[in-house]
Amino acid sequence: MADGRTKRWVPHRAEVRSQLIESAMHAIDVLGPQVSMREIADQAKIPKARLYRFFTDKPELASAISDRIQEMVAERIASGPTEEGATLGRFLRSGITRYLELANDHPNIFRFMILTISEAGESADLRLERKSEPARDIASVLRAVIVAHGGTDNDVELVAYMLVGSIINAGNWWLMRGRASNATLAGTVDKVDSNVRALVQSAANANNVHIDFDAPIAEYFSAAASS
Repeated sequence: MADGRTKRWVPHRAEVRSQLIESAMHAIDVLGPQVSMREIADQAKIPKARLYRFFTDKPELASAISDRIQEMVAERIASGPTEEGATLGRFLRSGITRYLELANDHPNIFRFMILTISEAGESADLRLERKSEPARDIASVLRAVIVAHGGTDNDVELVAYMLVGSIINAGNWWLMRGRASNATLAGTVDKVDSNVRALVQSAANANNVHIDFDAPIAEYFSAAASS
């Protein structure tokens, strides 16, 4: 009987945790990146003890928010190939744009993540794991494109992780330097897009194939499935 009750509570707990993350993100948006856990709880109108039941400290909350941001980008990446007329170029650019727009629209949340996680000294393993979900999604698309050209998957996973790291670092630069300079968000997206295409082409080169970024992704998946 206890096991049944425990299983029923798992989805509820996950839902409550998700709601707390959303409330915390809104509070940080309003109050700024140096906000305390007490201030987050007050702004979100939730008991501080309840916040601490789910997140033992600010670094744990920052990690959870970072995971949520990655999920939001991963959702955009995952839906990209299924859109009508989607091309590899549009697919890649949509992920870049989504991340940079989130950073631009919610600078306090991103600064909170950067400052808190940095101060906590997050391990290299955790930093790598944080990139895993979007990197896996990107790698699956790149693999289909390259296989459709007769290649294998040489360097595909490595390039996918490099690509995600490039986008994240570009977002950090935009927050810390770009917004205060003469750079524009659209111009920054263009530069990151150019760099990302070069990374993708490097994976293609490792497989002796050339990528057409304007070809429909659906054609690549059909060719990969029949090969």
